[in-house]
Amino acid sequence: MSNQAINEPAGGSNGGNPQPGGQPQGQNKEPLFTQEQFQAEVDRRVTEALKTAQDKWNSELEVKLKNERDEAARLAKLSAEERAKEEFEKRVKDFEDREKKYNSERLEFECAKQLSREGLPPELSGILTGTTAEKTKSNIDTFKVK
Repeated sequence: MSNQAINEPAGGSNGGNPQPGGQPQGQNKEPLFTQEQFQAEVDRRVTEALKTAQDKWNSELEVKLKNERDEAARLAKLSAEERAKEEFEKRVKDFEDREKKYNSERLEFECAKQLSREGLPPELSGILTGTTAEKTKSNIDTFKVK
């Protein structure tokens, strides 16, 4: 690495407008940082950001693991019949959630197709998609009128 200095942009932070004394701001002869100082500061900030992200990830992971352990302990206390019922209910809920997501995506896709057919930007489908096909059609019609 070179020992080149990193200076403030020409003209300073106020766009080169002179200060009351007549000297343009930012015409300092002293460099703000050497290349090594600048790189050290960048490295420090990146390391700090990575540590923060890792700490957040670790704490989220700990919460998830604790919840899973608690759920496993709760299920272990249930009889085989109660456990089977709980697992079945969980599967039903997961299935319903996936079905709801699928239907929502399908409605948005159909909305984008309808928008394209009518010469409107399909990117608006995320905004105009309703909870039902009828509501989506109504949203498109209202949008066209305005």
